Amino acid sequence: MKKWPLAGGATELTPARPTRRFSSQALPDPGPLPASVRIPQAEPPEDMELIAVPTGVNNRVAAYAYRGGSVFDHRDFYIGAALVKHPQGDLLIDAGFGRDIAQQFSTMPRHFRAITRYQLRKPAVDQLAAASYDFGRLKAILLTHAHWDHMSGMPDFPGLPIMVTAQDKAFFDSTAAPGHSGPPSFGPPFTEAPFNWQI
Repeated sequence: MKKWPLAGGATELTPARPTRRFSSQALPDPGPLPASVRIPQAEPPEDMELIAVPTGVNNRVAAYAYRGGSVFDHRDFYIGAALVKHPQGDLLIDAGFGRDIAQQFSTMPRHFRAITRYQLRKPAVDQLAAASYDFGRLKAILLTHAHWDHMSGMPDFPGLPIMVTAQDKAFFDSTAAPGHSGPPSFGPPFTEAPFNWQI
């Protein structure tokens, strides 16, 4: 392979190296689950349903989505919730973008807002209302993890239990703290909402 001398001639760079910065690496095939991971037999009731509730799109680069992603690889990521309808009560998995996403987003760090674009389709609460959903059936929101694009719609369901792991609740609390330098979360007034956390 031909090598190109750099300025000063002290170092050489192969053509393959800069290419890695412009294209994303393929995600590895996870392969089958190990035998030690036992999957219980599922016996859902016949009238159970799973309904996708798309709330918008997050426009980011692959580097912010997974390790090995390129900053030059622009991606559109689906943002939404999933409604599980069950005879014993319904569950909303994540909340997607909510009614106040513009105000919530305005509290994010400036550098984050500079590299992030999103489009709101329709908040989950409004989609459910338009479908004449009986909100009395909804028992809780199950949060898969405490990132802004999964949590935005939580204030649209006041008083509803928010099921979350202790680790994700701690992450949410830490990202809301002044001077936090890790991945951003929403700031006030979102962080001051009286959420009904269930850990």
